[in-house]
Amino acid sequence: MATSTTTRTYTTTHTATFLTDVARDGITRLLEHLGVGAGRIVTDWRSLYEPAIRAWIEERSLKAIVVECTTPAGRTTHYEFRVDYTDGGGTFRNRMATMVDYFAKVGKLPAGTRWRVVCRYNGWHSDQPGWSPTSLNDLSGLAMSLGTVGRAPHANLDFTYHED
Repeated sequence: MATSTTTRTYTTTHTATFLTDVARDGITRLLEHLGVGAGRIVTDWRSLYEPAIRAWIEERSLKAIVVECTTPAGRTTHYEFRVDYTDGGGTFRNRMATMVDYFAKVGKLPAGTRWRVVCRYNGWHSDQPGWSPTSLNDLSGLAMSLGTVGRAPHANLDFTYHED
């Protein structure tokens, strides 16, 4: 009688790489939907955003990636991709298609809106080239959780919308 065995091992490196890709897709689609231009994120992703975000997820220090948008009138909205370091169920699942459905709840922003990406941490985090300390405008306004956009064996990526 023949017997066969299969073993699967997923490392935090695989999780970090996968969720970084999901974040890139989510941020790009979000900025395109908002009408504020995603060119800068696409241009700078591989050299600035990807290595830092991947490293921080791998070391479990990244709490959230926040896209902060400020309109010409001074209104601020935040779009947060929060990292939840719980078991994501053992499989890699990109739920980005469902994020597009959420856009009906998130309107477009006026021309001239400025945006930036700010990362929030769970305490200590490694220094990464091109990143420096900063602060966000107040996140205490209306918050709406729009669900999980990515699942991996060691973490999930959830999407939340904040409006002041």
